[in-house]
Amino acid sequence: MKDCKLIASDLDGTLLRHDMTLSAENAKAIEEFNKLGIIFMASSGRTLHEIPECIRENPNIRYLTYSNGAAVYDKEKGCNILSHEISKENVAKTLDILSAYDVLCVAHLNGKAYHAKDKTSDEILKYYQMNDYYRDIILSGEEADDIEKTVRDAEKVESFAMFFHSDKDIDEVSRRLADEVEAITVTSSTAHQLEICSADAGKGAMLSELSDMLGISGEKIIAIGDNLNDTSMFPYAALALCVSNGSCEARELADEIVCSNEEHVADYVLKRHIEAQAQAAEKKTLKSKILTVAASAAILLALILSAVFFGERSSAVKVGYMGHSTASSWSATYAKLDGKLQRTVRTKNDTLKLSIKTSSGSISVQIVDSEDNVLFEKDGIGTEAFEIEIDGRVTVIIEADDHSGSFVIG
Repeated sequence: MKDCKLIASDLDGTLLRHDMTLSAENAKAIEEFNKLGIIFMASSGRTLHEIPECIRENPNIRYLTYSNGAAVYDKEKGCNILSHEISKENVAKTLDILSAYDVLCVAHLNGKAYHAKDKTSDEILKYYQMNDYYRDIILSGEEADDIEKTVRDAEKVESFAMFFHSDKDIDEVSRRLADEVEAITVTSSTAHQLEICSADAGKGAMLSELSDMLGISGEKIIAIGDNLNDTSMFPYAALALCVSNGSCEARELADEIVCSNEEHVADYVLKRHIEAQAQAAEKKTLKSKILTVAASAAILLALILSAVFFGERSSAVKVGYMGHSTASSWSATYAKLDGKLQRTVRTKNDTLKLSIKTSSGSISVQIVDSEDNVLFEKDGIGTEAFEIEIDGRVTVIIEADDHSGSFVIG
């Protein structure tokens, strides 16, 4: 990839091996990125204190995104330079919902993870379908005698990680959160689990904010991940990579499937996409069209399960849907969208920009003004970008037929 300036990589299941270590090959590649003037940002669902020493103490890694994009820590400054916590109101609403279900809750507070003291036995952790990898991470955190009280009393809550005995409960909790709690992002980084953070947070949101802060445009960014919570970074990167051990959703939304986390992904990127620039040129050109719109609109992509401002109306089936909306913009990325979505937006100027990325399926867009005059209409859109002249508030109607991809409007 030509002129890469920033690489954002997930840790667990991506940069780190199964034993949670950084290989010598990856360490050497990250050192080489630094020499080339390429910033390497670690982006993790873990709290700041849970991030392994091999990453926290690595002299070639300055920026650490933690708690699933709740904050970015700058090692040189010794403090957070970006942060978005869950509001106290939404913390209370979330806990009220969870109280009706059989769930093990882990809370991320002030850079540390807290779990219930009475739910640490092997038997209990297996009951909540927690694999050994996450078991070791969670047990290294802080114990709380009363986890619910600890969370309710906390000044700042970065995120929740919840493990379920019943997968049916996961679906029901997801639906209730969508109906009853505003301005949160719900995602997942492993099976039988949900994670919650502020709608302004998320790995993609932090990548967008940090790249804006550093003056790095989207066509100079590579994002690497393995799971659904990593895919929010993909629309902000010219090149989105998923390791071969990644989830189905992440694999479908990535531009390319690369080596596994055991095969030194940083070294792979250095050799295949930095030193061999020509291999990624075609993909970069396609992706940069989408990122030009996304970066200029400063859209923070995250999953908002409830509408903001003018509201989104939906009769669609959504799989792996991660969206963000404001009064003047609307964006989403997903593994599948089937049906109709509708939203009213008001642009800040006389032009509405529209970008669509299609991996599979079909999608159509219609834009109408307040008097139901059709300003734009097109069926069977592939990967394309448009600029539509409008005046004031308009309604955007999207109809998808098993569409996999993303859109950015604003």
